[in-house]
Formats: sequence, C-alpha cells, structure tokens
Amino acid sequence: MDHQSPSRPNIVLITPYYQPVVGGLTTFVTGLGKELVRRGAAVTVPTREGVEGPGVRRGPSNALAFVHWCRTTVREIAPDIIHCHGHWYCLAGALSKLGNPLAPRVVFTVHTVPDLLPVLRMPFRWLLHRAHVITFVSEHSQREFVDRFGLPNEWAVVPPGVSDLLAKATVAPRGDSKGFRICAVSLMSYAGKVQGIRVLMEATARLARIVPETSLTLVGDGELRPDLEVTGQKLDLGDRVRFAGSVPDPVPILASSDAFCHISFRDSFPQAVLEAMSLSVPVIVNEGVLEDPIFRSLDSGVLHCPSDPDGVFQALRKLAADPVGRRRMGAQGRELALREFSWLRQADRFWALYGLTPGPKNR
Repeated sequence: MDHQSPSRPNIVLITPYYQPVVGGLTTFVTGLGKELVRRGAAVTVPTREGVEGPGVRRGPSNALAFVHWCRTTVREIAPDIIHCHGHWYCLAGALSKLGNPLAPRVVFTVHTVPDLLPVLRMPFRWLLHRAHVITFVSEHSQREFVDRFGLPNEWAVVPPGVSDLLAKATVAPRGDSKGFRICAVSLMSYAGKVQGIRVLMEATARLARIVPETSLTLVGDGELRPDLEVTGQKLDLGDRVRFAGSVPDPVPILASSDAFCHISFRDSFPQAVLEAMSLSVPVIVNEGVLEDPIFRSLDSGVLHCPSDPDGVFQALRKLAADPVGRRRMGAQGRELALREFSWLRQADRFWALYGLTPGPKNR
C-alpha cells in the first residue's frame, strides 16, 4: 500500500442494515466495529436501515439516493479506510461518479453472492474492480462468486467472528425436558431466505406429529413475514410457531433452544450460526451452507442435511430423539467456534487488509 498508516485510523463501515435490524450482516458489522474501536480506530457506520446513534448515521432507503448520500457523508468524514458490506449500492457509495475511491483504501465484503441479471453483471464488475480488495465470508462463496463475476485483483476469505461477550458467557446445561425447541434467525425480505424458512416450517409440522411438544421460534422481520404467517396457518402449526420479530438481543432465545436451524438458499456462512454454536446449541444447516471442511467434521457441532422438507425433518428427528447427543454436539460446536472464530482474530486480518500497521489492542 502507498498510504501511511495513521496512529488513529478513521474508518467508515457502509452497510445496508444496522441495529436494531436483525440479521447476520448487522451482527457482522457490529462485532467488527466494536473490535476496531477497541484497537483505537474512529468508526462511523452509514446505514440504509437502522437507528441513528453515536457513530451511526442513517441515510435514505432508496438505493440510488443512498449512494448519493453516502458520497456526501464520506467526503465530510474524509476516512482513511472505507469498508463496504453486502450490496452494490454500499460499494458505489464509496466511489465518486467516475469510480474513483473516496478513501486511500476501499474494501468490499461479499456476504451473499448476488443473483444479478446478465445485463447487470458488467456494471457490477466495473464497481468491483474499483475496490482495492474484495473479501468473502467463506471459501464456498468465493468460488461461487468467481464463477459468476471473475476473480478480483486482490481478495481474501475472512469469516465472521464470535462476540467476546458470547465467548465469555457461562452456558448452563439444558435439561431433558419433553419439549423440543427449535430456533431460526433470519431476515424475511428475500425469496432465498423465506424459501428456507418455509422448508423449516414444513419439517417442523411433520416433527410435531411425532414429538407433540415441538416448537419453533423465528427471530427476524421483513415484508415477507405475512406470507410466512399464512404458511404457518396452512400447516396448522398454531402456537407451535412464534414470530418473535426483530429482537435487539436474541441470545436468550438462542440459549434456551435445543436446536438452531439455518435453512437458506442464499447464505453460505450465516453469522447467527456462530452465535448459536458459541452458546452450545447444536446446529442444522442445509446444502450450500457452511460447506468449508472445518464444518464437515463429525465433531464440529454442525449437522448437514438435504435442502428439502424431508431432509430437514430427518435431521430434526435425529436431534429430538437424542438429548445426550445434542449436548455433545453443542459442546463440540462451542469449542470450535471459540477456537477458530473470534473478532479479535478476524479483526487482525481486516486490520492488515486495511494496510494498518500492527499496534496495541485496546482491550
């Protein structure tokens, strides 16, 4: 890199979602931002959705208006680094109209591989090649991205991290109650996510016929939530399914669950999975999610299943019938999450990608 590393770097994290919007992207930016601040950085978060507060600025909801607002906001802040997340309009907000970076270093993190029409892929590639580095949350998403858009000039795989609060939490052992409590955390705004929730709801309805005390709690919100509520009625789930909405702190719900399920046709490395693992909750995911070899190990605390209702049902039934196995899986998952994933470790990698020299970590 050709810019000097400042003693107190000024970093902007542009994101489509921030607190209290529930989702992996919000958790990712929150966790990274807190770690960067502890390292002495000045961090500002411009967001399209969320609540303004110290260090957080909310822009327009319209994508093009958000791009214009970001450019103005970024010029006002004059950051050393801009780290954009998720969507094209966040990256566009870090560039001038001519595509010039508005900071000495622009990083773009791909959280889910965009499903763009062929006519839009060329403009997206144009944006990508104006960032200094592209990062991916998993090896699987990196490979899928390269298949669609080609290889960026500079790239790295940097998974999300586990909150230090979760890492320090004391997890109480779960009892062998008759109930089987399932939890899922997801935005309800995209077809790929909602389709996965429907599959999970169908599998839950089947399990409830043989495990009557089965329940499902869905954390998250979005414009497609009413459709899911109708699905619950059609499946006759009744009060077996609870729509918790956007919960500022979903940890208590996760911690009281017997299984965490992330069935998605959009995500490859959902942040919420790490949160569940760090709380000793066994995890079920479908094909295409957590495909990296570390999660394929039998002692990872993660159970992979086919992406159809029957495949999810079979995985749920296996865990419901084995309380001892669930506790073992949960303990193994927590050990893996805390050993391999932490914001302390992942922020080290981003700090280097930002071109910042190592310094004392203000912890």
